[in-house]
Amino acid sequence: MKIQNTTVRGYQKNGITGNEVGTTVTITGNSVVGAGPTTTAQNGIQVGFGATGKVQNNTVADDDFNGDPSAGTGSGILIYDSGNNNTVSGNTVFSSGQAGIHLDSSCGSTGNNNTVSKNTVNEACAGILHGGGTGNTFPMATVVANVANTSLAGDVCAPAVLTLSRVNSQGHSSSPARP
Repeated sequence: MKIQNTTVRGYQKNGITGNEVGTTVTITGNSVVGAGPTTTAQNGIQVGFGATGKVQNNTVADDDFNGDPSAGTGSGILIYDSGNNNTVSGNTVFSSGQAGIHLDSSCGSTGNNNTVSKNTVNEACAGILHGGGTGNTFPMATVVANVANTSLAGDVCAPAVLTLSRVNSQGHSSSPARP
């Protein structure tokens, strides 16, 4: 399945989701904007529960979870209990409370041999939060700004203090444009 060049706003849990064994998705060129600070653990894009895919060249913003951490976390791009060989590249992620990109293994495996490269993450606890999958690679630098941890092993990021703020402008010339 290909999901391409769409705009998704006003979602409850996930903006774009590819789930279940046998599902292969290509998610590219989309603009996905969450609700901002909310007690729903939103994810802009999710590939999970055995699905595999490529998440490329998307802009994802405002998946800020400010509820009880035991109820879940929010991420810009979430690879959750997925199949193997997923690719996350060329994406721009703004204001994702837990992680800009999360290879989550809290409920099974993140899959193996995932590749995360050439993404930009601004405002998150972790730029990349990577769980327990094996063979995952990060071959090309991911640019991060205003994050507590550039890359962090595990499935939870809990900085002492992290303040996220929504920026409703197009930013400066040195920053990518927000959706």
